[in-house]
Amino acid sequence: MRVHVGLCLLVLLAASASVVSHVSSVSPKNEPGCIPHPGLATQSWFAPYRGMDLPAELRNIKYRNATVDCNPASCDNPPQCGIPPCRAFDYQSMTAQYTNAVFLPGSARRRYSGCSAQGTQGCRITGEILTDQAINKDSHWQGFMMYHPATRFGYTHEAAYPAGYVECSPAVVEKDTAGITGSWLRPGAKNCNPDDLKVCTKMVVAHTTLPRQPDNMHRRAVAVFYKTVWCIGPKCYASKGGNCLRLKKPIMPKYASNSNKTYSKRALRELKAGRYDHGCSAAARKAADLAIASN
Repeated sequence: MRVHVGLCLLVLLAASASVVSHVSSVSPKNEPGCIPHPGLATQSWFAPYRGMDLPAELRNIKYRNATVDCNPASCDNPPQCGIPPCRAFDYQSMTAQYTNAVFLPGSARRRYSGCSAQGTQGCRITGEILTDQAINKDSHWQGFMMYHPATRFGYTHEAAYPAGYVECSPAVVEKDTAGITGSWLRPGAKNCNPDDLKVCTKMVVAHTTLPRQPDNMHRRAVAVFYKTVWCIGPKCYASKGGNCLRLKKPIMPKYASNSNKTYSKRALRELKAGRYDHGCSAAARKAADLAIASN
């Protein structure tokens, strides 16, 4: 299941409806004293994506055996869209680089040098081009977390989160107690944001919300999906995709209301070990589709 959605209302990554939101960001635009950040700086490619209506030449394009619209939330766009590729580094294998990029100089984690908002040569992290946002065996069960909406830069990380968790950038505060907000990797409300850019990401291994079943399908089936929402001012674009997978043994709680990160991590361990198949029941697939569509 893969969905590309255009204009949408951004309320903690709400359902992908074609609705205009006129909610402004708490981030400064070009207020006096704001700190420039490359992840929020104006780029020429933004131009056709600012308006409420996507230009006709950027809609209904035949691409990869499908008809798609140009979509800044997607990492796979036709060349004529003029959208730069997503770039990502692997959090699991580049933890030291990540830590230097995410902490501010002089933060509590003094054993790391840290990078300022501008960052010397991007904190020496360039990332590799990423086109497929799907979370599956080929991606090593990792999702793409976009943090720089202007350059579409971020990192890949294991999808060990329940459906309710969302990560947004820039942060809505100027600083935090960890010395992370406002760093090169994670811009914050003190960073200049002249185009009022925002990006939010979900990467999920979750309960399908299937009611209790005699075959324990409600505890074995999991909805595995991602969702990215990219906004410029009041206009937002969304991209999502996912499916239903059946674990070899019951892992999820009896009731979806009891789901949390602990269950998601347990399910992820099963997926990484290959203890799953595509044998979700028809009801579980429908439940997973509804869970994905509503997130």
